[in-house]
Amino acid sequence: MTTLLLLVQKIIPRIAGQERTRLIVIGSMSGIRAYPFGYSHASAKADLHHAVRTSALELNQRGIHVTEVNPGVVDTGLYDNPAVAQASAAASKAFGYAFEGNRIPQMPPREVGRAVAYTLNSAAHVLTINLVPFGQEPHTGSCALPAKRGNGPKGCLVRGQLWARLCMAMLVAAQ
Repeated sequence: MTTLLLLVQKIIPRIAGQERTRLIVIGSMSGIRAYPFGYSHASAKADLHHAVRTSALELNQRGIHVTEVNPGVVDTGLYDNPAVAQASAAASKAFGYAFEGNRIPQMPPREVGRAVAYTLNSAAHVLTINLVPFGQEPHTGSCALPAKRGNGPKGCLVRGQLWARLCMAMLVAAQ
């Protein structure tokens, strides 16, 4: 968040007044839709989302057109790690989300690039582009926990343990 604000402050003098100046920020679908146990990640991305929307309002008066590109899950290799793939499949299943082949749908990184290219080549001011891979829920609202019979505190503990395993697997994969 601080990096975005400092960067924008530094480049405004250089880009203000140019014809059709565009500033494109890559955000995340996590910033506009909530999901179970995603409070840390989703709230940080939501902070970025609102900073971008506010910047769009403020910079528009200076001829700077701000666009936010929000991809869903992008195939960055994170889910190639067997521990991450297994933990994410188990967590998804525990929350009632089933994906084909127990693999979270991912889009190729080039799709994010295509969204940026579209924005740069458009004759209009593109405010936001939201992208999700085929097979992922196409919504911008919250992902609610599905209601299941017989889920008491024990069921919640199992879900918490699965989520903790997913987070640990992601940390291990990132190292």
